[in-house]
Amino acid sequence: MSKYNYTIYINKESNTYRPLTLIHPYLYVDFVNLLTKETNWKILVERFEELQDSVQNKIVCSSLPFETVKVSKADSKKEYALNFWESIEQETIKYSLEYNCLLKVDIQNFYGSIYTHTLCWALHGEEKSKEAKNQSKLDDLLGDKVDRKFQYMNYGETVGIPQGNIISDLMSELLLAFIDYKLVRRIKKN
Repeated sequence: MSKYNYTIYINKESNTYRPLTLIHPYLYVDFVNLLTKETNWKILVERFEELQDSVQNKIVCSSLPFETVKVSKADSKKEYALNFWESIEQETIKYSLEYNCLLKVDIQNFYGSIYTHTLCWALHGEEKSKEAKNQSKLDDLLGDKVDRKFQYMNYGETVGIPQGNIISDLMSELLLAFIDYKLVRRIKKN
């Protein structure tokens, strides 16, 4: 199989490296076209909203992209900085007055350890995905198409997605929102 992508390793810490993958433009544009079809984009947006609503502000995700109001590049940089300051810095200070401890969680090698089939579960729910698989209707689900696109970009592998592009960031945020949803449900149950 020919090599489609180009991987660059950058310093993450003093003795560890982070792989950034430049995806072949044809594969990337094809993926973007899939996700931005009106019906598919609507499915993505509705699923994000559903998952965020389900955690009922118990978990707040501040890393999702947002629409900037300003037009110029310099103004959009200011908006991103202000958004970070308001949603992260100010919130941290507010919570530090209420709580004595802070828990920082980092999933080691997150992008490299994502099982691509879980993206279908995150997008449609485990039950719907498994039901579609049992009825051989998995091809009808956007999540399965996303799964196959990532596998194709990764030489047929089902573990790991390329890091360093917006699609992977978006899909990883979807998976993290699904994990938040599952975590809140488990806490409520117990």
